[in-house]
Amino acid sequence: MTVFDTPDLTKWPRLLVDGARVTADQADEIIIRTSEPFAMLATNDRPWHEQIARLWGLELGPHGFPTFESRDEARERYGLLDLRYLRNNQIASSWIGGPHGWCDWTGRLHTAHYNIGKWPTIEAVTADATLIAATWPFLDMTVQLVPDEGEHIAGPVAEWRIRDGAATYRPLPPGTDPIVPPFAITAAYVGRVFEFGGERGVTIPRLRRALAHTEHRKARTLDSEASKELP
Repeated sequence: MTVFDTPDLTKWPRLLVDGARVTADQADEIIIRTSEPFAMLATNDRPWHEQIARLWGLELGPHGFPTFESRDEARERYGLLDLRYLRNNQIASSWIGGPHGWCDWTGRLHTAHYNIGKWPTIEAVTADATLIAATWPFLDMTVQLVPDEGEHIAGPVAEWRIRDGAATYRPLPPGTDPIVPPFAITAAYVGRVFEFGGERGVTIPRLRRALAHTEHRKARTLDSEASKELP
């Protein structure tokens, strides 16, 4: 990769995603496995915080965050992906816009209203996209980054095409149209996080089902891999 292939993403680039819808079961697994226990427990909703921890089997430390041991056990139990930027935060979030991510509980692959994280690099985002593509080969989606929190006048500068189990990166020339227009967080949208339950992104029954489905899928995968090793 040359210097001409590494555009300046700036400190807080906006994440744009658009793709083919997935099934509810697929959405369950994607959201669970792209979540991070520390992030989803950084909520001001204490009852929800406790319910999430209980459902995930997380032991809470003195400051309300999961112990490293229980977090590692959860990561192993559900097969959580080691992602840095392309996570989903659809279970709980104290972010001003509430729960968010590139896959929602209906199976829609789409986002245009939040920033990916601080100082991302092309290499780090490519690593995330590659892992996601390899984990779910059925995904068909496009990821773009727009510098300057989505206000970059020249539009998106980087793109990843995720399809058939692979992720392909390409720098974008100035003036490229975004796959979806970035939009601002409106006052009405922001207001939800200040309402009771505004930091909650899913119901208890749906979360319980998603966790059970993901754990079952993980167990089936392990059984399949073990059977292949038998003589």
